[in-house]
Amino acid sequence: MIKINLARFAENKYNQLLLAMMLAFLGGPLTENASLASFIIFLIPLLLLVRVIRALQPDRKTFRIYLGLASWTLMLMFLSTLQIVPSEPSMQMIALSRFVILVFLGVPVYLITLEIFQSERVTVDTIKGGICVYFLIGMFWANLYAITEILVPKSFNTSSNLGKIDGLSDLIYFSFTTLTTTGYGDIAPGTAFAKVLANFESIIGVMYPTIFIARLIGLYGKQKG
Repeated sequence: MIKINLARFAENKYNQLLLAMMLAFLGGPLTENASLASFIIFLIPLLLLVRVIRALQPDRKTFRIYLGLASWTLMLMFLSTLQIVPSEPSMQMIALSRFVILVFLGVPVYLITLEIFQSERVTVDTIKGGICVYFLIGMFWANLYAITEILVPKSFNTSSNLGKIDGLSDLIYFSFTTLTTTGYGDIAPGTAFAKVLANFESIIGVMYPTIFIARLIGLYGKQKG
């Protein structure tokens, strides 16, 4: 019988984050039309990201800036949930909010990757951190696509819904199919810049697992040696 040590599970900074991100990834599309449920599902990973950044021990100034980004992101999510926004918010306002979220996701990608590749030993924590980075990269690119679609409408085309992108969930779907180089073809970039972004993500989708696995094998070889 497998016993789960909940105290040890809670101590590991990546356990809770990975679980929360998987729940958000799976539950996000299902709760898209339920504002409160959607808010809660994305709130938990947001708070855990702040916890992880704190555990990585960046300098005080960096952490304060990140905490400010987290507060801004949380406020935007809350206002969106309660629909306390203009009926037709400006393009610049929407793009700015997406840019804040973009930076919020980009900081942990950098810091977690840095910790992984500076590690001298292979641990379960190392592997879970690498998986978290992979999920964060997919979400980062989805928000980058969202900014592109806001600034240049019809940057992405879809074979359903009259050829229009139906919210962020479509772009998250497109991001992960591109990151994993699956490419079903039901959503495609429609401008030169969008194509460049998609190509760049697919390159990262191939290179990151390759480099990450090579790093794990190298560290494991040193441990055994």
